[in-house]
Amino acid sequence: MPKIRIFESEKRLRAPFVAVARVDIRSFKDLTELQSFIHEQCVIKGLPLVISNMHTLPAWKAEQLDLDHLIRENGTTKIEVLDVNSKIIKDQTLANFIQSIRKAEEHNCSIRESCEHISSDDEEEDMDNTPQNSKAKRKYTKRRSDNARQKNKRKATLVKKRALYAKDISCSRTYQQALSSLVPEFLHPLGSQDLFACLDESLRAENLMCYLGNSGSGTPLHRDICGTFGHNLMTYAESNGYAEWYIIEGQHRDTLCEILQPRKTGTKEGQTDDGKRPMNSFLESDRAWLFQNTYRSVNINVKTHVAIQRPGDLVLIPSLCYHQVRNVGISMKVAWNRTTAYTLRLALEDQLPIYRKIVRPEIYRCKAMVFYALQNWINIIKSYQLAKKNGNKTADVPALFQNEESFLENCRILLHLYERRVIGPETIERIELEDVDDSDIVQDMRSEHDAYTSTCDFCHCDIFYRYYHCDKCENYDLCLDCYSKGRCCQHMDQMVMHQTSLKSLEEYLHLYKDLIDCVNSLFGKKCLFNRLASESSIRPSSEYSLATVCRRMERYRGRNGPLSNLFKCGHCGAVHSLFMIHSRNVDIYTIFARRSCYLLDTSAINSPVFTCEKCTNHCNGCYTLPNHQRDQVKIFYYQDPDTDPRNWGGLHDKGLYMSCHWPDRVRTSIRSDENDQVIYELDNESLEDIQGCVIAALIPHLTKKALRMFGEREGAQKVVRCVNDISKRWTKIIRKSVGSFQQHDDQPMARFSLGQHQFWEPEDELLIHMQKVSVSLPTGTLETGKRDIKEEVEDLSTKTHKRRKKDRKENELTIPSIMLTPRQEKLKQKKNKTV
Repeated sequence: MPKIRIFESEKRLRAPFVAVARVDIRSFKDLTELQSFIHEQCVIKGLPLVISNMHTLPAWKAEQLDLDHLIRENGTTKIEVLDVNSKIIKDQTLANFIQSIRKAEEHNCSIRESCEHISSDDEEEDMDNTPQNSKAKRKYTKRRSDNARQKNKRKATLVKKRALYAKDISCSRTYQQALSSLVPEFLHPLGSQDLFACLDESLRAENLMCYLGNSGSGTPLHRDICGTFGHNLMTYAESNGYAEWYIIEGQHRDTLCEILQPRKTGTKEGQTDDGKRPMNSFLESDRAWLFQNTYRSVNINVKTHVAIQRPGDLVLIPSLCYHQVRNVGISMKVAWNRTTAYTLRLALEDQLPIYRKIVRPEIYRCKAMVFYALQNWINIIKSYQLAKKNGNKTADVPALFQNEESFLENCRILLHLYERRVIGPETIERIELEDVDDSDIVQDMRSEHDAYTSTCDFCHCDIFYRYYHCDKCENYDLCLDCYSKGRCCQHMDQMVMHQTSLKSLEEYLHLYKDLIDCVNSLFGKKCLFNRLASESSIRPSSEYSLATVCRRMERYRGRNGPLSNLFKCGHCGAVHSLFMIHSRNVDIYTIFARRSCYLLDTSAINSPVFTCEKCTNHCNGCYTLPNHQRDQVKIFYYQDPDTDPRNWGGLHDKGLYMSCHWPDRVRTSIRSDENDQVIYELDNESLEDIQGCVIAALIPHLTKKALRMFGEREGAQKVVRCVNDISKRWTKIIRKSVGSFQQHDDQPMARFSLGQHQFWEPEDELLIHMQKVSVSLPTGTLETGKRDIKEEVEDLSTKTHKRRKKDRKENELTIPSIMLTPRQEKLKQKKNKTV
């Protein structure tokens, strides 16, 4: 059977393993001393801590915390049970589950033996983080001495047969009562030091959970969600059961990203030229495990804190610390997270950007929590001041601001987050030339509490105030961050900005100023300063705010429609596609976040949003165009965005249709006929995609005149209208000519082609000059008639073969490539004349 080398004691650990600091709850004079010690150890130093002997407190009632009492109280409750080996999740009653793990534990054993490490099922299935032995390593392998064998007998090897684990069990009433009497108030979930308590009950995620499992079960390496402060108390164990903890500080993230690799990336294939493994985000997937063998094989020097948790041990995990838990024997633990001003800063500045990139749900509504915390603190201060004003001199000072220094520091953190991360990105700067303002934002008619329940359909993070919405895609919503990075749906130019709340932005700004006034009046001195004199002063920088960037993109796409991915330099007039701009590691956010050149003549140009890199380097009025390097960490999605077919990816996404290729995509509806033969049908969405493919085929054949007009305000509208009209005419012919078509194995792609004069108007040839348009569709032939689709549609053309050949030759000489500079076009024409 598979074996996992584990620790059974915190003594005599070898580097890089160190024992977690451990203190006795009985050694502190009062709770204030304990609180100061925890703050010093876990917040300032960022190190884990174990508070032991909680079971010796008078409030500990062992008979109420054992499994038999749990069966009597909640035995019929349905829970989800994970079979660790098979990865199968099943529903079971709590009573049946406890019976199952007791029966399984009779067959499992923890033995002492001298043996080499053998990978567990999890290691083999989920990742391959142990490189193959090299010749150099085998050279220094020696036979173990008798003394080494005798010493190794003190180490435990966990032998697994069947491991069952029940995670995220709702905490029973008995456990909640026991917790409130055992744990100090400042560590309580929803206590005075937990900002979850500020949220409305309908907005809170369930946070207090129980974990029950037998030998071999556990939780892979992970960080507590949104940078929260973790607490884990073991309340019960059978047959000397315990849990082994690995805890690693967040500063070692880069090293862990390199070590921990998914199974698909083999040791040889996954290595770079210098022998190192490429960094990836598999670490953030909550599926990676660390083993003692990993440390020996890779020879890593990552300081790893080890804790052996037994009943009565409370493990405290600082924010951003990675940790994993492996159970030995049957054990029951209660876990919860607390949010403070400090953890909210880590969440908004560190964690949420990662979550958006790897598509991980946020769950905790961090921005709404900042808003509600400020609102709650204002109410507490005003209530206290009102009581004092009414002559109640005995009014107790709220625990919130008993420690003045700590309270003021928390106020400064939350005000900074509110300014820079919550409200600041939502402001829109007025730009008259581009018609950018907040005048026509769609207002959602929601209650105040429902306003903060929306989530982004791409990254699944919470939406606070403004977002983008598409009516055509079954209520598709995008947060501002995703929209600004180029993520979208197939109706990129039709998405519009919405607001979730009935409140105006000025009302949100007033909350910021109100807290400052309340705190200053409470302490009778100017402790806090107002940095927001007005809405326009929120983000004074060379870049626009996030909402302004999104608004500029929305207006640009609305004006240019299918040509939204083309950008004309305001100086030299060269036209660049977004795909080519991406190839230079410049994303669409960078284009629209940069302020326009102040030396640019904006009186006649279509939109001064872009100046090319060459012109930027030679112009003193252009802001620097940063050349962002692609993220060196390979993306390993927490949830695959490809499961939602509406999602189009941005520069840093993978495995999706990319928005830089928009609108070039064809889908079909799939059904089976009476004979179970697969039939592809062109539905309305497919025809819409075909029109997009036609547009994509037209764009490279815009004439020089069209490119010049694209840079002008009125001319751009004419070019866009021409492209739309031609594509609509061509799509109508497809609708009439083609019904449904059946699968055809010999023909991998079916191609629709149509001659120029079949759907061109004479004036269109001045803007788009090409022989014919071709669009590839999925495999198939016409259902009615056995003629090939290409032949069927080409018969609609009235041109002779000779005329087509002549036109094609003329077009090859006259059609410029849209990506060529004027100098390159001249060289190409000269070359053609020579030929």
